[in-house]
Amino acid sequence: MANKYFKRSRMSDEEFRLLVRLFVDEHHAKEIAARVGVNRNSVNRILLKLRRRIALACHEFVGVETCLVGEESGWRMSGIGVDDVWIMVKRRLNGGPVLPFALFRVEGRVHVVVLEGVDMIGWEMEYLSGLFGGGEQGVGRLNEIVDNVDMGDGQEVYRRVYPDGGGVGDAIYRLRDLGSLESFWDRARERFVRFRGMRDETFCLCLKESEYRHNHRNGDVYREILKMLRDQPLV
Repeated sequence: MANKYFKRSRMSDEEFRLLVRLFVDEHHAKEIAARVGVNRNSVNRILLKLRRRIALACHEFVGVETCLVGEESGWRMSGIGVDDVWIMVKRRLNGGPVLPFALFRVEGRVHVVVLEGVDMIGWEMEYLSGLFGGGEQGVGRLNEIVDNVDMGDGQEVYRRVYPDGGGVGDAIYRLRDLGSLESFWDRARERFVRFRGMRDETFCLCLKESEYRHNHRNGDVYREILKMLRDQPLV
């Protein structure tokens, strides 16, 4: 019988459900492979597909017409007031280009917007046209600001939030005093520990996975994922 969650997969439905359960419980790929009885490379490929589907689900929930604009009265998202905003920066310790992103809390939900590399998960830059003054010029303005900020631990504008200090891999900073999203960020940074020095796509998918888990924290994430995959199986 064909796998109802993953087209053309040789795994049974039962094996795939176990994989999803272990993913939800945040087991490593090596552990999942041993429990399910498939090789680790196959598990990693499936988890990548699953994380991409989760990122798409987060994007579809917000809606393709979502636009973020700065107003004197505060930030708006498709006409809905944004409660809290964190502007954050992932700076590579090897001196590579920064990756700016933003966290928004809207009516109890958290949404993540990545301002560069957006093509990796299908976002369109025009949705962000109002965020930093309009279009590519606005994003360029953000990059210019970031590139001219001293990212040392003692500087005033940004606060280092990952890693705490002395660790290897990339560093992440956020603007000081921009609201309270600590509970979301604390859980997200736990996942970064597994992927220290991660590629941009992995980082973006990790953020979207954290968004999905956070926004379904009062429900059953396992059942939500299975329902999503029954409606639109992985390929």
